[in-house]
Amino acid sequence: MKVVISVPGKIIITGEHAVVYGKPALAAAVDKRLTVTLTTYPELREAGSRYAMTKGKLVKKAVEIMQNYLGAKFPTNFNLEIISDIPRGACMGSSAALGVGIVTAFLVATSGNSKLDHRLINELAYKVDKFQHGNPSGVDTSTVTFGGFVWYRKEFEFLKSLFKFQFKVANSLQHFYLINTGKPKESTKEMVEKFKPNSVDDFEIVTKQITQAIHDEDELSLMKGIKENGRLLEKAGMVSNSTASIIRSIEKSGGVAKISGGGGFKDKSGVLPVYHKNLNKLKQSIKKYGLEVMKANLGTEGVRIEKIVV
Repeated sequence: MKVVISVPGKIIITGEHAVVYGKPALAAAVDKRLTVTLTTYPELREAGSRYAMTKGKLVKKAVEIMQNYLGAKFPTNFNLEIISDIPRGACMGSSAALGVGIVTAFLVATSGNSKLDHRLINELAYKVDKFQHGNPSGVDTSTVTFGGFVWYRKEFEFLKSLFKFQFKVANSLQHFYLINTGKPKESTKEMVEKFKPNSVDDFEIVTKQITQAIHDEDELSLMKGIKENGRLLEKAGMVSNSTASIIRSIEKSGGVAKISGGGGFKDKSGVLPVYHKNLNKLKQSIKKYGLEVMKANLGTEGVRIEKIVV
């Protein structure tokens, strides 16, 4: 049996880091996807298991979690292949997508059910993400699992709330781009531990402001909120000086930008979600930094089955 699963990447529009402290975050799935292909074979005649898969501690952990969950249903003879368009180390949810993809592939292959149980997938993938990041909020796995625009809040480890936008985001607000400043030297886990603001209430206020602005199609308030959120993250030490310089250049050209996810304070800070109505001006504003602009289609579909071959 062959199962092919694809999972989107994500960006956090607002609320990163504060979400670990029980404040809301707004995230969106993006149109960069990771694909997991799981092929299972008939049982081997000789005793023991045999399998081939992409190397890596995170992959092995995800497989281990599924082996523990499935028990006797876990296939002993399989091949696992992973291909990804999501930039690694850019704070775009590549590890979350990997966990979700592997979890989904094994669930589909062992159940024969093409209807996905998104809540179960998210629950199991969260265990994988904890191995990677220590104390994640769960917003990454939730966003790439469910897709769309996600309002997320973690009250307690046992109580998390998630709401997908039930309204269509206006085309007039589709001026988002991505700029990858490079892989941070710090891990997301390190950045989460470093985040010690005097108050996280300001993060909640700006997250609500941005969410309301998207709903109301209020572009001016949206841009103001993104800029304010960026400043809060800079004050909290989540943004390097070099990345702050890039953001200032974008602002001077008429746009706004901020980090998304963990960030980085030593040098690179991962991907920057950018809102700009003039692509040419945006490109000119970052030309001296040698960076490229990627169009960002936000709110794309979450985890999905691409193919099942019995």
